Amino acid sequence: MSHARSGVVVGAAVMIGFAPVSASAEAPPCGAFALTGGEKDIAVIDNPPPGKSPGDVRAGWRRLNDENGTEVGSVQFVATLTEPGATGGDILTGLYAIRFTDGAILTETVYQLADAGDTSQKAGNATLIVTGGTGTFSGVTGTIEIEPGVAPRYLFDLHCP
Repeated sequence: MSHARSGVVVGAAVMIGFAPVSASAEAPPCGAFALTGGEKDIAVIDNPPPGKSPGDVRAGWRRLNDENGTEVGSVQFVATLTEPGATGGDILTGLYAIRFTDGAILTETVYQLADAGDTSQKAGNATLIVTGGTGTFSGVTGTIEIEPGVAPRYLFDLHCP
């Protein structure tokens, strides 16, 4: 992992909340639907002590596309390395926000990667637990399953009030 000052973590977390959603399409309705991951950018912040250790952070975003390839939203995330070198890979806890033009879905997760410092690897399996939302998604509950791949699929199962 690269060495960076802790202040970068704060800056990355603030910037994640302001990444634009350029799509003009409305968010899909509640219920079951799938979106495909597109373009992404991920940064790894090596917090002290130097080298891979608990507290290192992965922060980034990924565009979300519908079945026609139209961008409809984005995933913004911050994941903290909690157990490096665990059996099966590094364990991280993460906060993910799925942004659409008419609201956002907020989630939490725990997942495992072969190497948390490798930003080139494909997305892994993860279940995002929906903890709330804004706009159209105010009061939403449910899950979002991430199917791994070069273009991962996000399988939404949402329950709106």
